[in-house]
Amino acid sequence: MKKMILLMSLGSLLMGLGGAIQLKAMAAQWMLEYAWQSSLKHHQSQKPWPWADTWPVAKLQLGTADPMIVLDSVSGQALAFGPGRMLGTGGAENKRLMVVAGHRDTHFSSLNGLSIGDEISVQDLHGLWRVYVVSEIDIINAETHMIDLTEDEQSPPRLMLVTCYPFDSIQAGGPLRYVVTANEAV
Repeated sequence: MKKMILLMSLGSLLMGLGGAIQLKAMAAQWMLEYAWQSSLKHHQSQKPWPWADTWPVAKLQLGTADPMIVLDSVSGQALAFGPGRMLGTGGAENKRLMVVAGHRDTHFSSLNGLSIGDEISVQDLHGLWRVYVVSEIDIINAETHMIDLTEDEQSPPRLMLVTCYPFDSIQAGGPLRYVVTANEAV
């Protein structure tokens, strides 16, 4: 009987720890939303908490899903709180391409439901919304293919959303990436 209680307690603890990342991601979005509203008011990024090593840079709306705050980092620590903008994209260095990465089992779980022609909206620090239309959905092997980050002055601005693949994988960190490319609507 004692073994059964111990095993049930251990199982409950492990299940609770497994759900901790989802809880952390949801709670962080409330704090990030407050920081985002402050960022919009001051037209510059505000940290969501004093010890944060990242800050909001955009708000992302995928179809009818709840909007989410995009952070200025794709470190594992930042991605636990929300999707992150890849360094060198979507800012002064590369205005015509923004690459945003997120975890497949939290913030970017809804990427699996996107289709060609769907709209994605992004709000910038000035409060302006840009609408993008999904033009490509690819699955690439990150060990053999690089995501093309080159800018083409002739093509419309692009948004790329990247997450691990497959969505229902039990093991994290595989080489496959699900890449959604969207062009700014004209």
